[in-house]
Amino acid sequence: MPVKRSIPASGTDALIGQTIGSHYTLQRVLERGPRVQAFLATHRTMHRTVVVQLLAAGWIDGSPAAVRFDEQAKALATLEHPNIAAVHDHGRESGRVWIAVEYVEGETLAEYVRRMGRLQLEGFVPIAAQVLKGLGGAHVRRMVHGDLNADQVMLVEEQGRANYVKLIDLGIAALFEWPEGSDEEAPVVGEPAYLAPEVIMNRPADARSDVYAVGVLFYHMLSGRLPFEGDSPRDVLHKHVNAKPTPLETVLPPDHNVPDELIHLIHDCLAKNPDNRPTDANEIVERMIDCVPAAMFRLPVAAPRARVAAKDNLSRGPGPSPAEAAQDRARSATLAAAVEASGAHPIPVIEPAPAAVAEAPSSGGGSGWIFALLAIVGVGVGVYFYLESQKQPPLPPPIAAPPQESAPPQIAAGLAKAQEFETAGKLYEALAAYEVVLVTDPTNAQAKERQAALKVQIQELEAKGQLPPEDTKTETPPDTKVEAPPDTKTDTPPETPPDTKVETPPDTKVETPPQPAGPVAIKIDATPKAEVLVDGVSKGKTPLTLELTPGSHQVEFKAKGFDNYLETIEVAADGQKELKAKLKRSDRKSFRDEENAASEELDPEEGVGTNIEITRPKKGG
Repeated sequence: MPVKRSIPASGTDALIGQTIGSHYTLQRVLERGPRVQAFLATHRTMHRTVVVQLLAAGWIDGSPAAVRFDEQAKALATLEHPNIAAVHDHGRESGRVWIAVEYVEGETLAEYVRRMGRLQLEGFVPIAAQVLKGLGGAHVRRMVHGDLNADQVMLVEEQGRANYVKLIDLGIAALFEWPEGSDEEAPVVGEPAYLAPEVIMNRPADARSDVYAVGVLFYHMLSGRLPFEGDSPRDVLHKHVNAKPTPLETVLPPDHNVPDELIHLIHDCLAKNPDNRPTDANEIVERMIDCVPAAMFRLPVAAPRARVAAKDNLSRGPGPSPAEAAQDRARSATLAAAVEASGAHPIPVIEPAPAAVAEAPSSGGGSGWIFALLAIVGVGVGVYFYLESQKQPPLPPPIAAPPQESAPPQIAAGLAKAQEFETAGKLYEALAAYEVVLVTDPTNAQAKERQAALKVQIQELEAKGQLPPEDTKTETPPDTKVEAPPDTKTDTPPETPPDTKVETPPDTKVETPPQPAGPVAIKIDATPKAEVLVDGVSKGKTPLTLELTPGSHQVEFKAKGFDNYLETIEVAADGQKELKAKLKRSDRKSFRDEENAASEELDPEEGVGTNIEITRPKKGG
């Protein structure tokens, strides 16, 4: 067992009130662990609450390790993603190594699943999609989480939506390094229930190790239990390497609505051999989109709750009186109507009526109230005509904007699909497709603009009765037939008289233009991603673009768990420019047996010892 260099409780508590890195004042202890102590802290000048993690310096001794720590911490600080808790700062001083990260206040996914028992598909999909979105953003930059589990997924309320996901501690595990030249064996770091077999065997980990943890996480979310359970951490680790997980479909309720393809996807993530898993989180997203209704990716609206006082610490005066509150509500309703009517135009300022004052005697007798009444009527008429003049005409038909050049392929494909729905008049499907794009890329301007426009357009058409409700389907009755009228005749064109001959002049020749000798670019893709072989030679994994010479070629697609797909194509300059294959899944039982048998090379007696270091969850950072 490695020596645990923990700071004693008294030593940890003694740090309260001290300042780390010249800026962060430690407020209270969040966690005490063998290699990390986490504190809630406040930035002295920015007054921002953060989590400061003090790493045991003994684990990062030596200049090379210190340099690698700085490089990794800087890389994490550049990873800005709405679903990842940000790394703000890091440093080394007085023998301490520290890192300051975003403080996230909410409920862990572990607590949420424990409270719910298990998640229905409608609640699972939005959370799962955000986990994959954050993880995929890291995988694109060749970063891994390294310790993904249900305690590292925080659920918060964001922009009026519930269950907004924040991944915490992403990449922190990579900051720990075992001292070079140490006689002790490096410990297995992480939560045993989520560790991939190669991590347990102290072998190199990559994005596919995170994919394995995703499989465990999704299994847990849908079933309320873990795929591997045991009496001890060692027992659980042994099962990760050798045992087959209980099929998810057998532990779900009989009336569940989880698609078979989603169940298969989760088991693919749990493959023992990393080569048999999806390559990264982004591939999981692509496969989820193919098997889950697009509308389910939408985040639920947050339940009404008492609002917490603003965090800007500004002083607030006494609240309004009941009479003033009633006036404010009426004024708010008027302004809301003005916003709806005027769109992007500025809202007219409507001054509240002045307080009543004692009238001075005048020679005008009772005519004063008449002028006051006329003034009020005049203001009302003026506001009416202003609002009428600011009404915008109906929205024009959508104009398909070209996808951004820098957009990833899945974003461009999602936008194209949404535009296709719009062109076909399928407004509900188009709205759902844009929302799927926003799950993957919440800042996509085109998707935001079209989503807002479609919502207005759908509301207007529904109000006029020109658009059926979302669940309404128009079908042709089974007994409805469309037949030609009985008196309709199709005349045969007149025949050429027998003595009339049409001959081609002898010097006229119809020749096919020669095919160019140069190669032709062919875009090749497959669902799921697959290895491509052209004429028996491997060309890499989809999606890819190949330069093929004109003529006949055999294209073969191979993917673990799917039957091979073979197609012969004729390449020509004026021929097809794209080839997309959809592979058929192999028999699940035989594939699982083959896949698990292939993992027997991972000897559980090598590396799965008592040298296990379990990470402890900490709330909020």
